[in-house]
Formats: sequence, structure tokens, C-alpha cells
Amino acid sequence: MMPTLFGLGRLGRDCELRYTGNGEPVTSLALAMNYGVKKDGKQPTVWIDASLWGKRAEALVPHLTKGTSLSVVIEDLHQEEWKSATNSGVRLTGRISNLEFAGGPKQDSAPAKPARQAAPATNHASSNLADLDDLIPFN
Repeated sequence: MMPTLFGLGRLGRDCELRYTGNGEPVTSLALAMNYGVKKDGKQPTVWIDASLWGKRAEALVPHLTKGTSLSVVIEDLHQEEWKSATNSGVRLTGRISNLEFAGGPKQDSAPAKPARQAAPATNHASSNLADLDDLIPFN
């Protein structure tokens, strides 16, 4: 039985769609997930490289942007060693079997509130319920 991870993470970069040699769509997700106990007001973070395959990958790539919160189930979770000319290390990786959006991209500032429009002045002496139909925006 392969290890499975259930968790909430945030995308560290926008996803890009690519295709295997036999034409199967795949995208890689860089997920930052918090774990453990806070130290000095910060909670440790682990990065997981997860892949999403098939039609789901094609359909969801436009929505998988940096900062988006996701609830994921990652199967076949394992460590992979990597080496570059100057560095080497170990990373966690796996295949996403279930994905749900848990919120939008992280905002640096609060979103602007829409301006309120003043209701048109009415003459209460001559108004009746039929006149109110023009004021209701969702007829």
C-alpha cells in the first residue's frame, strides 16, 4: 500500500500544461503545506511536487494559479532525490487523485468594495407597490 496524503495547500506558482509522448495531458503543481507546531510565530512549510493527469489537468490549468488554496489527496507519495550542477536534495512528490478549490488566490490587500448607488428619489405621496418594480434589480 502506497502512502496517501490528505491536506490543504497553496500553489507556489502558476501551472503549465504539457503532454507526454503519447499525448496524455499532465501538469505539475508546487504545493506549500504547513505542518507541525509554530515556532517564533511561523509554522514550518513543506513543498510537495504533485502531478495532475488527464482531462482534469486540461480543464483546471487556467484556474490553478499562484496563491490558490487547494484541498488535495495525493497518492503514491514518495521522496525523490535530485541533483543539479550546484546543489542536490530530496523532495516529496506524488499524483493527485482528488482536488477541490478551498479559496481564491491570496490577496495582498483587501478587495475593493463596490460603490453603492443611491436609490432614486420617489414621491411617497404618489407611489404604490407597482412603482417599486423599477427599483428591484433582480426582476
